[in-house]
Amino acid sequence: MLIEEGTSVTVKAVADTNKQFLHWTVDNEIVAGAGAEYSFTVTKDITLVAHFNTNGISENETVQFSIFPNPVTHNLLKVVRSTHNKARMEIYNSVGSLVMIQQFEVNETHANINLSSLSSGIYIIRLVEGQRTNTQHFIKE
Repeated sequence: MLIEEGTSVTVKAVADTNKQFLHWTVDNEIVAGAGAEYSFTVTKDITLVAHFNTNGISENETVQFSIFPNPVTHNLLKVVRSTHNKARMEIYNSVGSLVMIQQFEVNETHANINLSSLSSGIYIIRLVEGQRTNTQHFIKE
């Protein structure tokens, strides 16, 4: 679709059955904080993609990881994972907006995540390793 520069646009991602909206990407970069409905002003040619997750993933398709402490009281969340492949950690707020991303490099199994920029509340942490994913909830006090 071609839209003229300066035009305000709102798009909405609608998930099929057994799918859940995850996030938008613009030119392969995740748009932090954007929900399923995304508004922007056209300033250049872009590639906009809505990403979805399949609900009901079987155990052999998940990546195992642990988080602690939970609840988080001192702005530091520790993440320990069981594999050594490259992976991406995503943190979503309670309304499903992506608020933080961190990469795990090959052989990196531990990370200390500084949560000082996040408000108190309930969050979802999602680990993505290739086609394998897993999510957990945590509370930041």
